Amino acid sequence: MVQPIYSKEQLEKFCRKELHEICDALVIPRRRSCSDCITDILEAQPQKVTQAELEAHIEKQAQAIAPLEMNQRGYQDAAAGLKMQSSDPCYRMGYDRGLRDVSPITEDSGSSAIAFDKVDTTIHGGLWEANVNGTLVRIAGVQGGYKTNLTGDAVLVDFGIAVKESLLAVARLAPKEDPSLEAFATNKPNVFAVYSHKQGQPSKRYEVNLEAGSCTCPHYEHRHEQENFRDKHIEAVRLALKIRTTPLPMEPELVAA
Repeated sequence: MVQPIYSKEQLEKFCRKELHEICDALVIPRRRSCSDCITDILEAQPQKVTQAELEAHIEKQAQAIAPLEMNQRGYQDAAAGLKMQSSDPCYRMGYDRGLRDVSPITEDSGSSAIAFDKVDTTIHGGLWEANVNGTLVRIAGVQGGYKTNLTGDAVLVDFGIAVKESLLAVARLAPKEDPSLEAFATNKPNVFAVYSHKQGQPSKRYEVNLEAGSCTCPHYEHRHEQENFRDKHIEAVRLALKIRTTPLPMEPELVAA
């Protein structure tokens, strides 16, 4: 079970016995003074993630999860009159629409708003949802804060933190390209070159035809009729096309020519 994250205000309402229980859960020494316990707990808890750290983490983990393409028009329509909900200035709450990223949006940046729609008001605290790069993110208000469908049993005391932790989880779930396989475009429609790099061996080139779903590698030639067979070179091309935000580069030999 994930240890809840408490604010200083919450901890100040706990008795010494309750504070000692939290210390035990965090594997830190018990202190006689409640104020000393609170100080130790705040230092031992996971730190809040800043917006810059979030962006760097997503860029590193997912390579192309870049500004998520959701509901920019909804952000622009509701930008006026939003009231503050999160202590994080990068996030604001609209009455009906839920939490959204209101970082500056410019034509040059290519970024768009992340909107969490309020889908249920009957449960305690409300329920918000957003589809982030094909992953459903759900944030529910609970006693003491918020829970998400991607962060286990953790109770996050701030809505903005719930959004950030959800996006970090989405980044961890995002598919990653295999560094040993490089996919390139060719001068033929729907035909791609895949270079396989194995340590201590010369690189090998295979040709993938996405329209036909075929590859020139020996594995495809001998196994493509087997049930559930998946050619890794075909999958490498599909993944590269899915997660890259720019077209695949042309094959090096074509560029040289």
